[in-house]
Amino acid sequence: MDIQTIQSTYPSAIWFDSSYSGTESGTFAQPYNTFTEAFTAVSSGGAIAVKSGTHQDNLVNLNKSITIVGTGHDAILEKAADGISITADVTFLDLGLKTTFSGSGSNFMVLSLGTYTVTIKGCKLYNTNSALEGFISGYNNASGNLSVSNSIFELQTTTSLGAVLRTWNYGSLGDITFNNCTIKLTGGTSTSFLGAIKYATSVSTTKNCIFVGNTGSETIYTSTTGTVVDSNNCYHNTAHSGGTNNVFSDPLFVDSTTGDYRLRPSSPCINAGTAS
Repeated sequence: MDIQTIQSTYPSAIWFDSSYSGTESGTFAQPYNTFTEAFTAVSSGGAIAVKSGTHQDNLVNLNKSITIVGTGHDAILEKAADGISITADVTFLDLGLKTTFSGSGSNFMVLSLGTYTVTIKGCKLYNTNSALEGFISGYNNASGNLSVSNSIFELQTTTSLGAVLRTWNYGSLGDITFNNCTIKLTGGTSTSFLGAIKYATSVSTTKNCIFVGNTGSETIYTSTTGTVVDSNNCYHNTAHSGGTNNVFSDPLFVDSTTGDYRLRPSSPCINAGTAS
């Protein structure tokens, strides 16, 4: 989201820029240079605006409802340690989320106990190590819901717990929705993209998404006990089959090696989506 749009949409946003040095007040001209300061200053229901650049920060436990909005995928929140704990309605909008943590059991964020929804929209999520055990994790049978749309995942991982969602041995989520997302495994040997659903009452919906595997053996879920809606997706180089109105073919990206996930005119995924 460009700066002018952020300022008009979120006029009271608290600004964050880790590269800034000077007087800090949380304004665009005088942003806070630690995320902790910005989070302390923002009110519940408010917004933190992230300027362009890579901001490696300890971040904080997100326990109040806020929107975190960036100026685009070049506004990157980078985490070198395990797991931001989330226990409130939090929206990540139009920014980059990156983990460089190389320890075991690593995740970027953990949806902890509570009934709330984490929303990720228009973001790019990626990692630089193969120890990742799910970019997003449930924790101890958490009931947080997850809604992800119009986002790109570039992940390398060696895990049996799920590359995008780690929801097998260590926790689970409530309802899960993925819509209009591109999810590409760039390395490793993950057995599944989204791990498992442990709640019998959970509904997991994937629509209008493109899944590209790395080894060709990836499934969507390790196992499920809830309701699964799997329709109008494109699967390439995976072991997945079935679903409704799915396409099993190369999506024909313009150039995924440079991060250009636009579809070529001859892509079989064009007009394969659904609005319902």
